[in-house]
Amino acid sequence: MYRLFETIRIENGLPRNLYYHQRRMTDAGKALFGGVVYPDLQEIIRVPEEAASGLFKCRIFYSDQIGEITYEKYHRKFIGSLKLVNGDGTDYPHKYTDRSAIKFLFNLREMCDDILIVKNGLITDSSFANVVFESGENLLTPEKPLLAGTMRQKLINEKVIQPAEIRMADVYKFDRVFLINAMNSLTDGLTVPTDRIIG
Repeated sequence: MYRLFETIRIENGLPRNLYYHQRRMTDAGKALFGGVVYPDLQEIIRVPEEAASGLFKCRIFYSDQIGEITYEKYHRKFIGSLKLVNGDGTDYPHKYTDRSAIKFLFNLREMCDDILIVKNGLITDSSFANVVFESGENLLTPEKPLLAGTMRQKLINEKVIQPAEIRMADVYKFDRVFLINAMNSLTDGLTVPTDRIIG
C-alpha cells in the first residue's frame, strides 16, 4: 500500500508548480525511505486528452517508488463557515494517504462546512488546505502548519504571503481567511469571512 500522495493541478493540460511537488517528494523520500530518488514528475505525468482544457486534479501515489497516477475533473468546494477545533497531539508532517486523525477532527465541525485546527493555542490548517489571513494589505499564514503545502511555499517564496504566529485569539482581528492548496491559490476565491469562524 502506498503511504503518500501528491495532488497536482492540471490547468488547460499543463501541470502546475511541479518544482514544489518534486521538492516535497524528495524531502519525504529522505525522511521516510532512506533518501530514495524519485523520477522527474515532468517525465511521468501524462495528461490525458480529456484534461487538455479546464481544471483537473492529478494524484500520484507513492512510497519508496511511484505507484498509481490518477486524473479527475476538479470541482471546487464551497466553504462558508469554519469551526475552531483542538488538534493538540495531531501530527501530519507528510502528505500521508492515512488521514484518519484529520477526519476525526473534521467530524467535530458540527454545523460548519470545515474546520480550523488549533494546536497548542496556534492556528494551523483547515482539514484540506493551508490558510492565509487578510487584514488590509497584510496576508499572513500560520508559521507552523500541520502540512507545509506546495502553494503556500510558492506564495512565501514569491513574498506574497508572510509566515506569522497566529493565535486563536487573533483570528477575529482579520477580515477573512483564504483556503489554499495545490488546487486553490489566492485568486480562486475560496475564502471565509472571519465572522463565520465559530469558536
